[in-house]
Amino acid sequence: MDGPRTIRPEEFSSLSTLVDTVFRPGQEGEMFRLFPTFLTESNRENIFVFADDDGTIVSHLGMALRWVSIEGCTIPAAAIGAVATYELHRGRGLASQLLKRARCQAREWGADFMMISGGRGLYRRVGAADVGSDVNVAVDRSVADALRDASSALHPLERANIPDCAVLYARRGAHYLRARDDWRAFIDLKVCMCKEFDPWTVRRGGVVCAYLVVHDAAKHDRLEVLEFAGDTFGVSAALPELLDRYGRGSIDLHLEPGDRALHAVLTGAAAPAEPAVTSGTMLLLDVPRLVDRLQPLFRARLGRTYPDRLTVHAGSDGSFEFALGSTRWTAPSVMEAAQFLFGHPEHPPRLGGFKTALPVSTVWYGLDYV
Repeated sequence: MDGPRTIRPEEFSSLSTLVDTVFRPGQEGEMFRLFPTFLTESNRENIFVFADDDGTIVSHLGMALRWVSIEGCTIPAAAIGAVATYELHRGRGLASQLLKRARCQAREWGADFMMISGGRGLYRRVGAADVGSDVNVAVDRSVADALRDASSALHPLERANIPDCAVLYARRGAHYLRARDDWRAFIDLKVCMCKEFDPWTVRRGGVVCAYLVVHDAAKHDRLEVLEFAGDTFGVSAALPELLDRYGRGSIDLHLEPGDRALHAVLTGAAAPAEPAVTSGTMLLLDVPRLVDRLQPLFRARLGRTYPDRLTVHAGSDGSFEFALGSTRWTAPSVMEAAQFLFGHPEHPPRLGGFKTALPVSTVWYGLDYV
């Protein structure tokens, strides 16, 4: 068995066969179509494989290295996806070795955490955790009627609207630093999180004030907003018109902590909201370095009341001791450290200044899904 190693240019056809067989059987070339900025030769150095003796790719793990912004703090982050092994070769630890190789390369690049699109045992065993202090909101027709606004109009999102949408997206509290050509690829493809979507803009006075990426789950009589950004009232005003256009009974949104104003508008109109974690799981790669990069955020939240820095000490037993002034809290593992920093609906209450400084907002995949 040859690996773990990066893929060679001549092996992409074999890789395509593997990932299609595992994830999209009978749909030749579908996985490469779904991930045009990820499963591509330009990302070859981050695509890890095992090949058997005849040169066939039998196991794969792909990684994307990207920059994210969390309330003004720029963080290098990794994401992995399309992890696949032929059934004949499973149970031999190939995927575990590929994950180890990816984690090492991500750390060397500077990534502080890794987003993972799933929560299988392969990831849990190395400490990947469910994180987030988010909410899911369902808006049905009775709620939507209270959100109508005749001053806002819904229009299809076209390439010419990308600069406006990019500005709106960059205003989100936590977001990817998304390249302009990636925007074009995603909008042209019209697939987000492996779901077909329609992109819409909301305009007020002819100006784009919001956009929504919408999946029509027709068999469930509902719509799903896969990504949105922009003016709170622009987003909320789009919901009743979307229900009208598609003829559906409800529309679902995933809100992050930075969406408090929209949360207030929707729940104020009697939309039910439930606590939620972000999509997939998160694996912290370098906790002290991450905490150091987040210092500007902590200082802004804490103000002058807490002159001390929020610090963390990594123990030899895999634990992490967080300190802020005289307050201490120890996470027994990297999984608990992730939930301490990024929150979890069932995480125990924080103490002292930790309650003011945390949780840190997660980054929703949206169009950048891997």
